[in-house]
Amino acid sequence: MNFTTDYALPFPLGGTLQEAVESCVDCQQPAEDELEAWIDIPNRDNDEEYSLVVCRIEDNKCVTVALTDIYRDTFLGICLDPRKITDEEVVAELEKQGINVLVQFGEIILPEHLITIILNETITWWDPEYWGEDGFRHETIAP
Repeated sequence: MNFTTDYALPFPLGGTLQEAVESCVDCQQPAEDELEAWIDIPNRDNDEEYSLVVCRIEDNKCVTVALTDIYRDTFLGICLDPRKITDEEVVAELEKQGINVLVQFGEIILPEHLITIILNETITWWDPEYWGEDGFRHETIAP
């Protein structure tokens, strides 16, 4: 699937834990601060019938949503398969599109969009209402 900077998963980023559980096909018993859930993403080309998301829970809300197994996906038309592209090439392609990008410890950070990407692992969207740009930077960017 070709993801963009707009959050488009059928799962409530910023929603309550109950809303998240109701939107899942299946989920594990939520931990105090994390929920693993399987959701149906139409037109996603993956090996599994459903896609796994891992959510950080704060104040009974899903404040991050991380989509796993992204190696068959694209982001703004850029392949996310680490067998075909490196972090540096992803960064260069994003910068060509005018996106401000930082890289730290193998994580591609898009501070203006509150998104982090780890090739072959996850795309994580951060709830802007909960984090704000300053909170996002504090959580994702080492001093």
